[in-house]
Amino acid sequence: MGKKAKKQGSAHLSGGGKKGGQSKNENARAVLKGDSSARDFGRHNQKEKEKGSKQKQKKLSPGVTRAHKLAAKYEGYCPFSDPPSAASVPCVRLEDLTGDAFFEEFVLKRRPVKIQGLLPDLPAAHLWVKKKTRTAGTQPPSGSSSAPRDPISGDPEVQYDYLTSKAGTSKVEVEVREDSDSSFGKGRKVRMTFGAFLEQLQGQKGHLYYLTTQSIPQTIHGPRRLCSPPLSDLLTDFPLRPSPLLHRLVPYQYNLWMGRAPPPPASQWSTTGLHHDFHDNLYVLLKGRKQFRLFSPRCVPYLSTVGRVVSVGANGLISYSEGMRDDGAHVASLLVGRQKRAQAAVASGGGVEAERELDAVMDEVADLAASGVALEDLEDDDLDEEGEGEMEEEVEEEEEEGDEGAASSSSSPSSYPDSFCRAATVPREGTGREHGEEAGEETQTGSLFDLDISGHSSSTSDADVLCRYLECNIEAGEMLYLPASWFHEVHSGPSEDSVGSFCSSSSSSSSSSTAGEGRERQDLRKEEQKEIRKGRESEQAETERQRGVHMALNFWFYPPLITGTPVSPYPDDHWETRQKPLLDACRRAELEAERSQSK
Repeated sequence: MGKKAKKQGSAHLSGGGKKGGQSKNENARAVLKGDSSARDFGRHNQKEKEKGSKQKQKKLSPGVTRAHKLAAKYEGYCPFSDPPSAASVPCVRLEDLTGDAFFEEFVLKRRPVKIQGLLPDLPAAHLWVKKKTRTAGTQPPSGSSSAPRDPISGDPEVQYDYLTSKAGTSKVEVEVREDSDSSFGKGRKVRMTFGAFLEQLQGQKGHLYYLTTQSIPQTIHGPRRLCSPPLSDLLTDFPLRPSPLLHRLVPYQYNLWMGRAPPPPASQWSTTGLHHDFHDNLYVLLKGRKQFRLFSPRCVPYLSTVGRVVSVGANGLISYSEGMRDDGAHVASLLVGRQKRAQAAVASGGGVEAERELDAVMDEVADLAASGVALEDLEDDDLDEEGEGEMEEEVEEEEEEGDEGAASSSSSPSSYPDSFCRAATVPREGTGREHGEEAGEETQTGSLFDLDISGHSSSTSDADVLCRYLECNIEAGEMLYLPASWFHEVHSGPSEDSVGSFCSSSSSSSSSSTAGEGRERQDLRKEEQKEIRKGRESEQAETERQRGVHMALNFWFYPPLITGTPVSPYPDDHWETRQKPLLDACRRAELEAERSQSK
């Protein structure tokens, strides 16, 4: 969209209708133009609103707080309210699922589920990682009577060379912990190349480095692209709309997660802080093990988020600002779309009806301003079919702004995101279980969730809830679907195979010879042992590079309405229309990468 068109759009947003509601529209114009007195008017109204809300809280039943009232609006699955027999994370095989059945059974019901198997259209599953096989040095020489070469089962190996060749020069933000005892999600971020990160990951202090979500420019309308480096250089390796499970949900962002945990004891596993996301999550584990400790959105009164919760949607979406629809669309962004359509209708001679619609839009803008919604930054969304603000150009601009090794955030409590919790999960007493051990029925069902979290029981404390999490353990080759705003604390560690003993070669390493064995045979055995030692050293070095590394790809989607259907998960085509230019930009980048590879 050209500058002239943008100005015309802004003029209509700040111009209002011809008749009726004039004082409202004048204030709306002032807010959108940045008039401080108008913003003060909006803040005054917001303070009055909060004051009234506090007065209402005093009239609530003992123990029932404002947060309890908000949490009660959630209509999805919760182990504290569903039958005890349902208090678990189901495990299903990918091959047994269809898209519609998955949507109705888990997406609509807002229930997490563990999926055995990986997406069929996921090249990353064999390009980023590969199953371990014996190295050449551990294979018997030609003519040996030893067993033939066969693969070793277990945790796959990260293909460092492939990742470096494809995305090694791209700049990424890496979270760095101060020590092994601190949690990820709250540390400082350092800017470096993806190749440098991979080198650090393989070093002795690799467990202090964590590649997590990358910064993406955001507006009130949504993100300006779907992924940042290194994934923007790996677009040909994963599907943009994964089928058959969630291809009808609109993507918000793609992320690569990589880190390293020290070997056992399990208490040294790396851990994220307890938090929630704002989007439906398909978490694809390619290497390592993860333990998810989960709480439904209904537990929000007991989890003490950093931010002040403003609303909880029927589908569970937790918001910290006014004006958010259950699918994550901001009402102000929706008004921009309505304004553009009304403007076009007026310009094409739509007559009275078109003018009334434009007046109605401006009335709603004024109402939003009066309720305290910040509209001073509201501008027309500039994503268009010409691809203004192309993904590649924006990535280059951001990389020019960042310095190698520069810290981009602090670890002070004030810098924690709104969606993080001030407390961590409380280990369950008496279970005696280590990370990665599957929870028995007795630990996740029955009396564990026999607790009143409605607020009517004043004896229920935060600590009572923090030890009553659903637990889900996933390994490489498995996935987890997690609905929006489900709280989770993730513990990451190595697979059991990656910390196992090296292959025994006792049967082939003896240097003695049987009586009467010829000199030629002895020389052959010595050569065989030399090759085996060399191969073992190489394999040991590779094992050290791979030990404790965990790697996952995740897809974030805009959350559907709880009343949605597999065909129509959203109330309208807002997200489909808004994200189309971003998806198209990714597809163009894919095609360009494929052309480059074919040359």
